[in-house]
Amino acid sequence: MSYQYYNTLLDKSKERILYLLDQISPKLNNNELKIILSDLNDDSKTKKTKQTKEKNNDITIFSGQIDKKDTDYSKLSDQEIEILYKTFISKELSDKNAVKWRFYQNLKIIKEIIIKEIKFNPFSNLEDLIDFSISTEDDQILFVSCYDILDLDQYNSNISKIKEFLNKTPKNINSLIFATNRVYRNVPLDEIVVIGEAIIVPEIWVEWIEDKRPFNSDDLLIINDEDLTVAAYNFTGMQDLLNYVYKMSEGGQISIYKSIGYFSEYSQEESELELIWKGIMLKGVV
Repeated sequence: MSYQYYNTLLDKSKERILYLLDQISPKLNNNELKIILSDLNDDSKTKKTKQTKEKNNDITIFSGQIDKKDTDYSKLSDQEIEILYKTFISKELSDKNAVKWRFYQNLKIIKEIIIKEIKFNPFSNLEDLIDFSISTEDDQILFVSCYDILDLDQYNSNISKIKEFLNKTPKNINSLIFATNRVYRNVPLDEIVVIGEAIIVPEIWVEWIEDKRPFNSDDLLIINDEDLTVAAYNFTGMQDLLNYVYKMSEGGQISIYKSIGYFSEYSQEESELELIWKGIMLKGVV
């Protein structure tokens, strides 16, 4: 199941919503929160908005380490609290900006890419095209372009504009990622493209929710007798969860339990615990 949409919540009290926002994982630090809210609220085409966006170009938003400090959401407006809920908890928003920041959260924990730095809006003349520039520990450069729905025209146009841009600059890339909520079937999945000096196959990352994932969005997930606890609505499936546990735990013998309906408005004082995964995670082993 998905977490309840904002408009269907029986309890919309600020205390209740703030409690749920506190469970967003990986945690958002104050700098991230400021940038994300500015972007999520940026649906106006006024001159003032454009000036704000210019100031948000080429910002280093992530430097390889997840900030585990608690973020204070209590000073946010009701509108800001609502949009964060819709983006990260119920995930009912599927526009480009919502997709962008859910993808960003996933980037911070995925173990296949060891990130050194993520820049937001890295190029002022491509700010609607390249959303993130990622530098990895092995000196790879990845560009990320986000969409609500990716169609063939957008795909081809994006690649063409990036080629044109890189032909005029000394910059090179090693990979291009299209992150989207949905994608048309005619978008190629294995097309080889030459961009600058790089020969690459663009990657398409589509938001996906497992139909048979072993937990619901209102469950609490417990790792190794509360060494780590996290709200289930942060993950679209088991692989997302395992990536997070791998990143945040010390490895070794891992047991993951779910506390059923922990975040439900009708949850009881003691929820039933159920083992959903058990295994060994090896870290730092070649």
